[in-house]
Amino acid sequence: MPLNTGETKCSTVLFTAVSDYTPANIRNFVQSLKYSGFSGDKVAFAFTSQYSTIEYLRNSGFIVLLPTSEQTEWGYIHTQPNGYPRKNVFSDRFLYYSLFLKSNTHYKYCISTDCRDVIFQHDPSNYLSQKLDDKDLDIIGSLEDIEYPFENWNDENLRINFPEFHMSLRTKIIVNAGVIAGKTSPMSELFQSIYLISIGGRKHSSIKLTSTDQSAYNILLSQKIWSDRTWYSTNADPWAAQIGSYVANQQYFHSSRISLPQFREGIFMNEKREPYLIVHQYDRIKKWKEAVDIFYI
Repeated sequence: MPLNTGETKCSTVLFTAVSDYTPANIRNFVQSLKYSGFSGDKVAFAFTSQYSTIEYLRNSGFIVLLPTSEQTEWGYIHTQPNGYPRKNVFSDRFLYYSLFLKSNTHYKYCISTDCRDVIFQHDPSNYLSQKLDDKDLDIIGSLEDIEYPFENWNDENLRINFPEFHMSLRTKIIVNAGVIAGKTSPMSELFQSIYLISIGGRKHSSIKLTSTDQSAYNILLSQKIWSDRTWYSTNADPWAAQIGSYVANQQYFHSSRISLPQFREGIFMNEKREPYLIVHQYDRIKKWKEAVDIFYI
């Protein structure tokens, strides 16, 4: 299992998972994190990855872990251990996040994000203390500000992978699994639970939809034992912009009077002109992606 980092001065650890990405695919993520001033430990779990990607991450200050990968001439291939469910990087990553936290208990906070379509505008560490310690909560959940019936991908994912829960969650606002943060002990439990529920979803999965982690995460947060421990951010808060659903169905945001993410003078901000700390799925809007790509060349 992943190495123990030992005691450090860092109170926050950031996780991401890399599979089938080149350095160019993750450049914006890596560079933005550097410019944000984030001073915690950065851990990348590399599944199927080229040597060049692993080297790029290490040279950028990441601890790179290869929990289930078989070495080849060009890099590593993600292989599932004997007796494990068939491989699925989307949910497998959460197992290894959980195991890492169980082996490295000195961190106070943990942030997990996607990497291909995520950038950081500022260090999010202080915000964790503000929203969790001050409110005596454990998790920050990032809302997409839209219900299942109005977002086709999420609705179909839930219906196919977890038909038992489809009707009971249809009135819920979707929470995005691409940005999750919280205190490390509860986060370890949450990651483990996402992984375990995802395995159940795979029994229903079709070839078209194999990403079960998002639905599993939402099933968990629909339970009182988790929802009571969670602070939910919206696009009106400066925590994390979730742009994907907004792009798909702007009319539903307007009808619900939800504050939409804005992009002004090279900064992603909310309606109060507060810069978001984290921006997710900025690439869904072509001109926004082009602006980000140019900035981080």
